[in-house]
Amino acid sequence: TFSGATAVITLPLRMQYSPSPVRPAAAWLIPGDDAADWLDELLQWGIPLAAVTLYPVPGVRGDTAPAGILAVVGKAAQPAVSRRCQPYGRIDGRGAAADSGSGVVYLPVEARIDPDATESELAALLTRQSGVHLLHPAVGLVRFLESDAYRVADLLRPAPVSEGQWDAAEPGVTLSQRLWSIEPISVPSVQMVLSEGRDEIGSQPLTGGQLPRSPEEPADNALAAAGRAVMRQIARLASWFGSRAAAPVGSAKPGGLAQWAQQKMKQLDQALLASRHSELLRLLHLLETDPEQGLRYALPLHSGDHRGIAPPSDRLTYRDIDFDLQRMRGGQPADPWDVPFDFQTRLRRMYHELATREIQLGRHRRAAYIYAELLGDLRMAAATLKAGRHFREAAVLYRQRLAQPEEAARCLEEGGLWIEAIGLYEELGEFEKVGDLYSQLEQPDPAREAYGRAVSKHRRDHDYLTAAKILETKLDDCDGAAECLDAGWPASRQASQCLEALFQLLGRHGRHKAASDKVAELRRQPPSDASLSLLESLSRFARSYPDRDVQAQAADATRTLAAGCLRVVSPLKRLAVLAAVRQLVPDDRLLARDCQRFSLIPPAPPPTPPVPRSSRRQPSQLKRRSTALTLVRTIQLPENVQWCSAMSAEHVFYAAGYGDNELVVVQGFWNGDVRQPSGSPWHYAATRQPPVLLACGGDRQPVLMRQLPPGLDLPWRRFPPTDALPFSIKVGTPPWLSARAVAVQSTAGGQAHVLARGPIGLTLSSYSSADELLGSRSLAWSEIWPDGDGTYDFPTLHSVPFHVRDDVCLGLEDRLILWRPPARTKVVDVGGTIRGLHRSARHSRSRVAVALERGALLYWDESQEHVAPFAEDLDEPVLRFVGGWVVVAAVHQCRVYRTAENHQIHLEASVAHEQARPIAVLPTDQNDRFAVVAQDGIVAIYQANER
Repeated sequence: TFSGATAVITLPLRMQYSPSPVRPAAAWLIPGDDAADWLDELLQWGIPLAAVTLYPVPGVRGDTAPAGILAVVGKAAQPAVSRRCQPYGRIDGRGAAADSGSGVVYLPVEARIDPDATESELAALLTRQSGVHLLHPAVGLVRFLESDAYRVADLLRPAPVSEGQWDAAEPGVTLSQRLWSIEPISVPSVQMVLSEGRDEIGSQPLTGGQLPRSPEEPADNALAAAGRAVMRQIARLASWFGSRAAAPVGSAKPGGLAQWAQQKMKQLDQALLASRHSELLRLLHLLETDPEQGLRYALPLHSGDHRGIAPPSDRLTYRDIDFDLQRMRGGQPADPWDVPFDFQTRLRRMYHELATREIQLGRHRRAAYIYAELLGDLRMAAATLKAGRHFREAAVLYRQRLAQPEEAARCLEEGGLWIEAIGLYEELGEFEKVGDLYSQLEQPDPAREAYGRAVSKHRRDHDYLTAAKILETKLDDCDGAAECLDAGWPASRQASQCLEALFQLLGRHGRHKAASDKVAELRRQPPSDASLSLLESLSRFARSYPDRDVQAQAADATRTLAAGCLRVVSPLKRLAVLAAVRQLVPDDRLLARDCQRFSLIPPAPPPTPPVPRSSRRQPSQLKRRSTALTLVRTIQLPENVQWCSAMSAEHVFYAAGYGDNELVVVQGFWNGDVRQPSGSPWHYAATRQPPVLLACGGDRQPVLMRQLPPGLDLPWRRFPPTDALPFSIKVGTPPWLSARAVAVQSTAGGQAHVLARGPIGLTLSSYSSADELLGSRSLAWSEIWPDGDGTYDFPTLHSVPFHVRDDVCLGLEDRLILWRPPARTKVVDVGGTIRGLHRSARHSRSRVAVALERGALLYWDESQEHVAPFAEDLDEPVLRFVGGWVVVAAVHQCRVYRTAENHQIHLEASVAHEQARPIAVLPTDQNDRFAVVAQDGIVAIYQANER
């Protein structure tokens, strides 16, 4: 009170958390909105529930579901609440010990009131109305009336039946099950759409239509440029007259007029180059100072598609920088500029920066223009259009310019252009994808037809697993799926996987009677090569099948089949048979001990014929052990194919060649099985058949193939999984492997290294398994041929012998090039045309075996370089390091060499054959064996034996 006046200060009350409880618990809040959860919690408290009073706590504002229920217990009760319950204390005007009555407030036991207030003051403030009050941290203050109190028994009563009438409802407006399209009332014209987005970067031409002068540009004027144009016409006319004038008798030189015209044209060409140099300086200056205008006058750095040559000009023209598919078709004459290398580097850097800027601003069409028309990178242009949701134009680039119809179909599908995607998927033979799209369009009949075609296609390709999966999951045909899987056992390459999938299918659908009949059928099979995989499968079924009767039958069948197999299998397979029996009861130690003891019993050795006394060698007659080559088996690849490339990948090999108007690729196993991938064939009817580049880093990695000129479509195809290779392998062209590639190599880690030709040299690029560019390096022609003019006739270059490790080894004509990062290059003249090369193993002495047109040589890449020729009498050999040998194969001859410590190479073994010209030497799945692949498709597998 001040001078008779009273000041009243109103402060809001706040709840703050206290680390320790400030009041005892008298009630508990059970969170959740399900009465069953509340009852489960209350039943675990261990107290009489008749005296428990329940108050439903409403949810936060806007939420109709309750936040929980407040359970109030008696004073003497001590419930065993769980950790999920939140304790609440009780206060009123008479203190915390009040038993009941109006004015009761429940709040968390850890809640401290700020500013401090006594419990009687707090109760007086919060309980101005009768009833029970709850102060919740999130919900706020809640008042419960007497009618809001419930007992535990109330939670078990059924809801009251409503007596309202439900037969007076009026039908509303029925909407279609699917929204087919959204169309505008007035469709804007193409000109209107294009004109709306032009007020952006570089939308207005420069004054006068010319680039501003650069500070680095030499002095020049328009009058001089006009004079050069007039003088060029005069010189051309003089050259035409001089060519028809007779030269002096006995002179090989042209006449005076023609000579003057040639000198004048040379001077004019030099003046044109100087003027173009000034224009390039202007462009660089404008791109640095005003990139928005410089983009309009940007010079394309690739030739592109054109028809003829236009008259030479020394001025850059004003361009429309919106991406346009019509301009990509070419058909106009071109005016190529000879841009110096340093200018190209600066321009490329600026173009990439501008493209990145346009993407960040959301102008993907302009970024696509930069990639496609300025840089000539159609792949980045298509990816940019796809990122900007210009799916149809991106699909056109993928299909027509990049020869990637599969990527085009995925682009159309992502853009919602499902009808167009369906047509493209049908061309590719992806009928399962067609069925999926028809299902999304809610057209079940075409979807079932497409799924049926997919099943037929996969069964023709002997891919029973995929066919059965479509039948079960897409067509709901369990019987057909079981029949398909049953057809895959035991004659297909997927026999074991089909048997596994069959029992899993029968177990999922509860068809235990069919599973029991199948086990009985398998039990009667005689021992064969498939018995081992059958035993392993039955052993797993005996532990994992969902029916106990079938488990018992599978276990008994395993023991019966194992008894028959132990009499006929080899000692190594005997261990696998006993392991299948031991896994029936893994916890039985006696069974494990008996299996181990049985495996230690050696089989009876075969009788050894006596050696004649005269054939026994005396100690003085013993010689140094030598090596002999033995032909193990031959594998015949498909006939009527000219095979040109082959490679191996751990347990399989691949070969590629040209058949009847198509490119053929096969996958072969060392036991003799050969198969082609599923999908539409790669048709190729051109007369010129360039070499096929193959690359594969391992069994699980895809097989990479170069896109062949003139633009052969190589969409992905797949080799279905088999028992020997239980995963599918795709073969085709990734988006970054273009027709300009001259060599490709994959590593076991999934990386791929590509060597591509260019106008100024070779470029080595590395890509990850996710098709991401990891880095690139360039090697100029001047580094390979320092004595040349810096150019190379690269259109004739289609394949380069190539090997990548820490450094790069490649062969170009008669040059062996060792290219070490970052800038060390060693060039060795081998004195002959290099046809192939291969490097020694990583942890051995660094050697390079080089195959020439005639003979071969071995290059020791050490501190003291050494070159040793060998096999000099063989024409067009192929070679490879296999183990510690160098295997060389040629027409009618196969040899094995071994290197010595003193840089020498010795012939170990040789064998004659009648095969055609070999195309590759491949390692096999055994260290002492190798394979020679011939052009006629015969794969000869040899074994080297020491004797």
